[in-house]
Amino acid sequence: MEWETFYDRWEDWAESTLIARISSLKSVGPSDEVTEVACFSLSFDASYKLITKAIKLGASFSFDDIIELDEYYSELAEEVLINGDCLLTVPQAAFVRRHRLRKLFSMCSTPTIDIEHELIILGIKAQTIPRMQQSIVFLSSA
Repeated sequence: MEWETFYDRWEDWAESTLIARISSLKSVGPSDEVTEVACFSLSFDASYKLITKAIKLGASFSFDDIIELDEYYSELAEEVLINGDCLLTVPQAAFVRRHRLRKLFSMCSTPTIDIEHELIILGIKAQTIPRMQQSIVFLSSA
C-alpha cells in the first residue's frame, strides 16, 4: 500500500485493519504525517508498529516529531532515538536529553522504573550511573 492512500483513510479503519495496512506499507510520507498517525491512532500497538515500519523504510524524524511522540508515548520517542534517523542539531539533541532526564526524575517515586535502562537510552555512560542513582535517591527523598 502507498502512503498517500494509507494517510487518506487511516482514521476510518478499525485497529485490526490499521495494523494490517501498516504491514503492507511500501513507503511512508513526511515524518510529521507519520507522527500524527502514531500519536492519534487507536492503540499503542498500532502506533509502535507504524514507527518501527517507518524506521525500516528509512523515515527521518525531526526534533518536533520526537517531542510530540514523547508527549503521547515515550516508548515511541525512544524507538526513534535508538533506531531511527533523527534530524537534530546539537542544541536540540541536548534539549531532548534534558527533557527525558526531567521526565525520568519526575518518575523517581515509581518503584518499577528501570533507571539504568533509561540512562543508557539517554547516552549516559555506565560509570556515571551509580552517581546518578545517588542523585535520584536524594531528589526523591526530599
